[in-house]
Amino acid sequence: MKLKRLFMVGALLATMFATASALTGDANGDNQVDISDVNAVINMMLGKTEMVAECDVNGDGIIDISDVNAVINIMLGKGGNEIVGIREGSATQLFEIELKALYAELDANAIHPTVAAMGDYVVVCLGDGRTPVYVNKTTGEKVGEIALGEAEATGSVTSDEKGNLVIANFADGQGGNFCLWKTADVTAEPVKILEAPNAWGITLGDYVQIIGDLDGDAVIVATFGGLYAQHIARWTVTGGVVNPEVQVVEVGGTNIAQIASRDNNFNVAQRTSNPADGYFLGQYASGNDPFYFIDGTTNDVAGSLLPLGTGAEWGMKYANCYTCTFNKVNYTVLFTMGFWPNWGLPGALYLFNTDTVDYFDGVNTVASAPGLVGTYAVGDADFEATPYAGDGRVADVKLTPTADGKYLDLVYTSNTHLMVGCVEFDCIAQ
Repeated sequence: MKLKRLFMVGALLATMFATASALTGDANGDNQVDISDVNAVINMMLGKTEMVAECDVNGDGIIDISDVNAVINIMLGKGGNEIVGIREGSATQLFEIELKALYAELDANAIHPTVAAMGDYVVVCLGDGRTPVYVNKTTGEKVGEIALGEAEATGSVTSDEKGNLVIANFADGQGGNFCLWKTADVTAEPVKILEAPNAWGITLGDYVQIIGDLDGDAVIVATFGGLYAQHIARWTVTGGVVNPEVQVVEVGGTNIAQIASRDNNFNVAQRTSNPADGYFLGQYASGNDPFYFIDGTTNDVAGSLLPLGTGAEWGMKYANCYTCTFNKVNYTVLFTMGFWPNWGLPGALYLFNTDTVDYFDGVNTVASAPGLVGTYAVGDADFEATPYAGDGRVADVKLTPTADGKYLDLVYTSNTHLMVGCVEFDCIAQ
């Protein structure tokens, strides 16, 4: 399926697609790239010598045959892994389908759809207790249902940067526990990795972000709902073990309007695994809400991008965002969900390079920011056959690198557009 709309911002390209240094591929440190570097990478790949960072020529975190080929290409003057970030023009709409293709009975007002990407699949969870399904990432065709085991699919799904699927329950704050279950295989029952008393009297589980590798080091961020919606709960993961100690942080301070309902709920995306690097925050509180950047030290507003300025801000929701690092560049995606798509307020995905956030200056808009990489439209469903949500309107968007580090999957869904889709980017030299 072709992308309906794609705009590339030329001012950013020089930084996004910078060439590698002259010594890329110099695995043995002798200031030249030749057959000895090929042998050095092979020896490290086979475990015969100690691994060094220089042998990870393509920067995907592993040393394998692709690094050997990259050194050979550099040696032969064919370049190599010269791309930093995503490759220009590589955005491909893999699929976009209606949610009713996955579930026979669908009440848009009773679901809270979320998505995750893992391996060859996109996982869809309605958040109403029904078993999440997984679809072919390329075609959108339903393949099967997740092996839930003891997991409760009442909250949301998400994925870490290594393709682990995480299932969260919806903890209503009335004495229950907030739980997370993890699996690396859609056919294997997930294992509980976190059980935390929800002692705050408010909800947890609608949105969860995982930064890093749950089998190694990671950060888990869960967003509160309701009247405490400007707060997040954060847990750290070290060596694959979740620290049960929770940190609760107020995000945005008094500069962010307090919001009360799921329809207006906000979403926080931590920029990196280091909280000091800040957060992105979106919400629908006043109907004319900026996309905020939050200082990671003070947890107050540090900058913002203004709404589109189209005259229809009252019908747009800037609440859904997500971040990840792909091929050495930090990216953030914003899903602006139109509340009334049949009134000409469709949704759109805005992808930003957020290595720098200087352009969050309160002057630039989400559609004119210098860091904007591309804009991708979300299609319309058959709203007469399956009415979209009239209240409690929610969406979800995720950015997940593939296990080999060569592709970046942008997956999205909403109970307003009643769609689920995937746009994929690559960093493969052409």
